[in-house]
Amino acid sequence: MIGVGCSDPDEAKLSPFEFRGQRVGMPMDALEQSLIARDGGGWTACDTLRNGMRRCSLQTPFVLGEFEALADPRGRVVRMRVTITHSPGDMAFDRQLSAMENAWFKVKGMRVDTGGVSDAHPVGRVTFATARGRWIAVVTFAGAMCWRSSYPCPDRIELADARAGVDTIP
Repeated sequence: MIGVGCSDPDEAKLSPFEFRGQRVGMPMDALEQSLIARDGGGWTACDTLRNGMRRCSLQTPFVLGEFEALADPRGRVVRMRVTITHSPGDMAFDRQLSAMENAWFKVKGMRVDTGGVSDAHPVGRVTFATARGRWIAVVTFAGAMCWRSSYPCPDRIELADARAGVDTIP
């Protein structure tokens, strides 16, 4: 573990940005096994894109929304995305997200761009990135407030390997 903390996150095989125990860079099969073990279900839909990438999705058991993963032709996850269709009423998810973001702030050389997002202006994208921008985590806010609270809830969380060129794939 000490070696991981001292290494260059931009050159690591796995993203330093974790989402519910999973990381971009892991094998797609391992991601599905992790989802089965954690949440009790695997992919509900998969398709292969023209460029050989494979996209799989499932309805999330932790918030109302969809979790999607995109893997390169070798089966390595290059993007994970959760689109939240309803403001979470579960405070446990909010605590998990806060814990994840706190861990993201501790990544060696991490940069953050708040995109102007604040409690007073809960619209836009907050982007976390490693020093040279290989690994990114983006939290998007559309202005919705969390259920029974006065703070904004995200409507999308996306983690990606910027070297994989997935920004053009919807």
